[in-house]
Amino acid sequence: MSSISSMQLRLLYIFSLTVLYNLPLMAQTTINYNTSSRPSGDAAMEAAANLMTRRNPSNDFLFSNVRNAEVNVDWKNASGSPYLKESFSPCKLYSNNEQLGSFYYRYNAYSDEIELKESLSSPQISSLVQNKHFRLIDGSNIYTYNTIVSKKNEHSEGHLNLLEDGEHFSLFRKDFVTFKKGAPAPNSMVKATPDKFTNFTEFYYVEKSSGNEQAYFLDNNLKNFLNSRNKNEKVKIKTIIKEQKLNTKKEADLILLFRLLNNR
Repeated sequence: MSSISSMQLRLLYIFSLTVLYNLPLMAQTTINYNTSSRPSGDAAMEAAANLMTRRNPSNDFLFSNVRNAEVNVDWKNASGSPYLKESFSPCKLYSNNEQLGSFYYRYNAYSDEIELKESLSSPQISSLVQNKHFRLIDGSNIYTYNTIVSKKNEHSEGHLNLLEDGEHFSLFRKDFVTFKKGAPAPNSMVKATPDKFTNFTEFYYVEKSSGNEQAYFLDNNLKNFLNSRNKNEKVKIKTIIKEQKLNTKKEADLILLFRLLNNR
């Protein structure tokens, strides 16, 4: 292999440690999702790049021993979609503050996967490595990978969309898509129930001063958030909500609230 720059190796690395698959439209899709740890140094990244250049469908098994979670969904006739937007949009990918390159992406909220293409015409689709250092920006969306603390205080990891980022707080939206299998008609008098994808969202926040980068669930009335504040802070937040006539169930009002809290 001819000499490859560190930047080129990083770009090849992004794709070499993902599962590559074809998504045949109008047919059942079987998707294997894979993650792996980052290679250490240019030599290891070049080895991963070499593997990528030799890849073909027959050696896809090389990735299965890392993570092999299959999602089998025939979504051709389902209501809704696993994607927030099925077409690919241009984006830039960063590792911390370093730009790694420009790509095209779409977000599969059903499987919590960011899918990448090097060009719109490329038939090859890759699943972005799940890495907390990566940040994907498309102009109106900023995707990060975070530790998430749910309403039930359960910890998991996933992609979040950054809505507001200031001195004191970061506010995120988490997009979900669930899938419900349909049912055949029990008789001629009753219609069959189609397979269905359903979208819903949750909001999370990170408090900068805590030094804890975990994103905590925000309920609609901010009860858990308010309970984590001292008495004076709680009064100030309630006053802001009242004076600004904010509906904390609305995304735009939540963004305004956290922007005001960041500027206090």
